[in-house]
Amino acid sequence: MIGGYDIVLETALSREDRVLVVTYLRRRWPDAVVEDLFDLSIGMQALSPESISVGEYFVYLTDEDRDKWDELGAVDETRDTMVQLVVDEDRLTIVVEPEGVTYQIGKDLSESIKNNRFFRVSARVLDLKEAA
Repeated sequence: MIGGYDIVLETALSREDRVLVVTYLRRRWPDAVVEDLFDLSIGMQALSPESISVGEYFVYLTDEDRDKWDELGAVDETRDTMVQLVVDEDRLTIVVEPEGVTYQIGKDLSESIKNNRFFRVSARVLDLKEAA
């Protein structure tokens, strides 16, 4: 995304994290289209946690918005209709428009991943204490 704002999580995505990403995006943008660097597009409902591996993904609000991005690029009309996910071995970067719907999506998604991890770790600690 040209001129976007990066929200960075400095950690590898677990399977649970990928499930959360897919579930959250499906709920927020059910008609979204996801495109990878090879221009392979799939509808949001076809996206699975296994689909998300190391790579770059563009999540467009709708198929029409993807077409506008292809035609116009990052202009005022399109900036808040796409979220870019950059998945590396040891980090997730969510690129969004600094002020708008996509910014809130990026913040919500990163907070959800952090909270999910906290609760998973807390549950494991409690399980270990109960087992002792």
